Amino acid sequence: MQDELFIAALKRALRSKGLTYQHLSEKLGVSESTIKRSFSRVGELTLTRVAKILAIAELDFFDIAKLMKPSKKDHYTLSFDQESILSEDPFLFRLFHYLLFEPKGEWFKTLQKKDPIGLQKQLKILREIGLIEDVIDQKVILTHTTVRWQEDGPLMTKYSGIILRTFIQGSFDPVFDEKIFKTRTLSKESRLLIKKKLNLLSHEIDDLADLESTDDATLERTFFVLSFRPFAYQEIQDKS
Repeated sequence: MQDELFIAALKRALRSKGLTYQHLSEKLGVSESTIKRSFSRVGELTLTRVAKILAIAELDFFDIAKLMKPSKKDHYTLSFDQESILSEDPFLFRLFHYLLFEPKGEWFKTLQKKDPIGLQKQLKILREIGLIEDVIDQKVILTHTTVRWQEDGPLMTKYSGIILRTFIQGSFDPVFDEKIFKTRTLSKESRLLIKKKLNLLSHEIDDLADLESTDDATLERTFFVLSFRPFAYQEIQDKS
């Protein structure tokens, strides 16, 4: 079982590096079929070969061990009623997402000093709709630490445009961030291929997020926009 988990984790790590069986076969000086066989049969992948593969990928055994850890994060989709209440109260919406994304921020202490009664009322609402369990020693215990909005729910309807516009117009760190905007003329077949690759990338993003240590001080809430569609500039004039 551990061998299977290791091979699966190694495959995932190699994909994240953009390395294929062909790349490995060229670097190791063996046939591609030999590499495929090594990855498909438990026991075929020797320790020596694993060490060489890790060196090629600039990884170590610890990197693979991290990928073998099961995810402990829960993913919860907000209900329609929960989203409706959050969407109707901008302050409640901000408070809940601050608790999600910046639980250790100074904003909470500041709010307690500025409006303790108002804060308690808002926390009571969040408790009533099942989004927080309790408040112990000024620490809010969330019911779920990772939540998702409904695809076409009240929050997406109200805030998706605002968030997307603010996100795109914001500043991007040239070292750690990326913003690529391009237009190309593509066939439907090419668009389907790109869609498949973006879906794979989306799953890899989820995998990496699940494996991050919550104790890592460098963690930052990161947004991704993976989208494309046919677009006519006439749409700009229609909406202006």
